[in-house]
Amino acid sequence: MRLLTAPEKNMRPEFRTLRAKQLERALEAFQAAKNSTRPQKGWLRAIREATGISLREMATRLKKTPTLAAKLEKSEAEYRITLASLRDAADALGCHLVYALVPKSGSIQQLAEEGARTKAAENVRAVEHKMTTLGTNSEGNTPLSPEELADLIPSLATKEELNEWERENNLEARARAIEDRSSPADIPSDEYVRKLHKRMFDQTWKWAGEYRRTEKNIGVPVHEIRERFVALGGDVRYWIENNTYPPDEIAVRFHHRLTFIHPFPNGNGRHARLIADILLIKLGRPAFSWGSANLVKEGEARTKYLEAIRAADNGDIQPLLKFARS
Repeated sequence: MRLLTAPEKNMRPEFRTLRAKQLERALEAFQAAKNSTRPQKGWLRAIREATGISLREMATRLKKTPTLAAKLEKSEAEYRITLASLRDAADALGCHLVYALVPKSGSIQQLAEEGARTKAAENVRAVEHKMTTLGTNSEGNTPLSPEELADLIPSLATKEELNEWERENNLEARARAIEDRSSPADIPSDEYVRKLHKRMFDQTWKWAGEYRRTEKNIGVPVHEIRERFVALGGDVRYWIENNTYPPDEIAVRFHHRLTFIHPFPNGNGRHARLIADILLIKLGRPAFSWGSANLVKEGEARTKYLEAIRAADNGDIQPLLKFARS
């Protein structure tokens, strides 16, 4: 069988799958043999003795001395022989060297999938080691479960790389959201909230756009997420329809309640800030400046933002309203 070849580094997934299937067909004949027990003193000596070939005769066929032929048998018994030497010895005994690598369990495809999972886990460990971990314990960030961390899509080495990767995708999501034809009343809906999160993070996390399934050190219990959000959506639409608050305050209150619910495993702050900006724009107001700083990074602006969030948690919305326009 002629096996498909392609540069390993650049091989597309469909070619890898095809190669795996070709290898599986080629290895079918070896599956039963993988459980065979090798003779204690090695195949060379076992076959030579079973066929009545003396060590001297074997040495003659190999054009070697009996001493070297004996060393060859010993090296095979001790797993030290080279493939080239084993092939020559097999030929001298009238045999073919049949050589293959057979998965210990499962198929080549399953082996590839296991390798991918292992690589993903290694990527996660590397990220955890090199940065303040993706499941970071720094103030205001959400620790992630091992399962959530394993669903990181790109291979990133540092937190800075992750932030830059997400920033590019968030900018694209922002542009698309501003350009769509959604009305202000559409924004605080379950469908829109999840769709925006997916747009922002679908190149980063496999669970983008899905509500969290694990409890966190912040946010409401998992079983309350959908119920709390339905109530929030109703409140925001009521505020808009009845002009209960000025547009800025409606957006800030929406932002705060959304961060309090904390519906997603990660990205809640960025998502809540962007959706507040989108709501403002749909209401005819300019987007917030949010302290004119990158709030993902540790620093004075982030500290002030978190202090304003805590004030809102305690019923005082004014610090967050002021910060959003600073």
